[in-house]
Amino acid sequence: MSRYQPGLSNISESIFSDHYLVRNCGKLNIIDHENDIALDHRILNEQEFEVFMLSILNASKDHIQWSFDRISRRVDDKLITCSDIVKVCISEVLKDRQFTKASKNNIDWDLIKENIEECLSQSRDIQCVIVGLPFKMPTIVKCESCLADFGEAGFLLQLYEFCQVFELLIKKYINPNWNMRVKFLVVTDGLRFKDMIGIEDLEINSYQQSIKQWISWLSIGEYVEIFDYIELISNNLSTHRLIEKKMTRNQVYNEYQGKMANNINIDNMYSELASAKICDPDIESKNLTGRFVSLFQSILFTMRYKCFSKLNLSHRSKEAFYLSCIKQIIDLIKQEQVSTKIEQNINHMVNSMLAEAWEATIQYISEIRSDRDSSSDIIQECIPVSLRWTIHAKKGQICLTTRSLSGINLLPWHGVSMFRKSGIKIKNYTVPFKMIDIKKATKLSVNINNVLIPITYIESSDILKLDFFENMNQFYSRRANG
Repeated sequence: MSRYQPGLSNISESIFSDHYLVRNCGKLNIIDHENDIALDHRILNEQEFEVFMLSILNASKDHIQWSFDRISRRVDDKLITCSDIVKVCISEVLKDRQFTKASKNNIDWDLIKENIEECLSQSRDIQCVIVGLPFKMPTIVKCESCLADFGEAGFLLQLYEFCQVFELLIKKYINPNWNMRVKFLVVTDGLRFKDMIGIEDLEINSYQQSIKQWISWLSIGEYVEIFDYIELISNNLSTHRLIEKKMTRNQVYNEYQGKMANNINIDNMYSELASAKICDPDIESKNLTGRFVSLFQSILFTMRYKCFSKLNLSHRSKEAFYLSCIKQIIDLIKQEQVSTKIEQNINHMVNSMLAEAWEATIQYISEIRSDRDSSSDIIQECIPVSLRWTIHAKKGQICLTTRSLSGINLLPWHGVSMFRKSGIKIKNYTVPFKMIDIKKATKLSVNINNVLIPITYIESSDILKLDFFENMNQFYSRRANG
């Protein structure tokens, strides 16, 4: 049984969602974006989009019923030996791998039971809260648009499906007359990271508006709500706690600045990373490269660099130059021979990128620790009677399960949506944009009021391409596992 513990785990605790990219950077298709145009771009009209959404919602209903029936059978079996109905229902739904992972050792079962029983006795909604959906990462390596696509829609639908299944269990086993809801509050934290990652307010706003549009299309607004992180803590934490958080962030930043001098460049990269692993203030023993180095290498592929904004080049030329620099960085990370024929301006730019990413890494971990070093969970403090969920497993929180593809476990805001076969079924995955074979995939978008909104990519496959709508109706599955 685990309660919240301040401080990052010195054994293992992920604080970023794309360490996979360093391990898989060889799979990136780093070519000039001009040659990256999909040969097959299918734009749905509003009527076709309604048909598409109907197949999604039907699959969601099937998944809810399948999950409820399966969990109900387990509850019935457990009630033979345990009379605590609330405890059994909570345990079975929160250990179900369609919704959670790493739950057995991380969840504070007593606090969860206490919160749920309080909501039931007082006829209040059961609130689940999770931090996520910051923004689409501002790099063509991962994303091609600042708008949410079906990756985010699937994420939202997964939260809704949990709410529906839990409600059905409550009404069947605990209180058939309970007429409140299980709801998810999603705390979007893009604004607190925007400067270090290099995203614009307008892009974050467009992303959040597209999230709300998907919520409307999915008709789940009564179950899933969006809140801004900065607004939430400003309205709910005391002035003392806000000052304490700011002081912690500054202290951590100064600590890292003192131990991690920003002298990194192409020539000394390996020695600087080796030194950073030794000097890392936040040891993570199961991470072979160390927490700081791992985070730094991930941010290299994530941020928008200020050094590129100063270039007097067209958008396309600037993008091509950026990809050339990324190719150089990949060769460095893979410890391959860096060509001596590389142009001097690329070397100069890569050095600037390394320095910017190093500084962003220090800022990022300082912001993370301003939360994690707190004596209590800041989000739980703001929404006290709630079930605290997380996208990164940690003590005292329920970890949302995610779907992996070829060993890549990726959240929607770090890539683009892709439908592909999984056995006889069709499932939705998130993949980095530059890992898609764009010339063999079909891009799917929808035109709503003359605005082109991205939906997904469809992997080259007869079952997907011959009759997309018919096959979606028959084969699309919402199962995260199995």
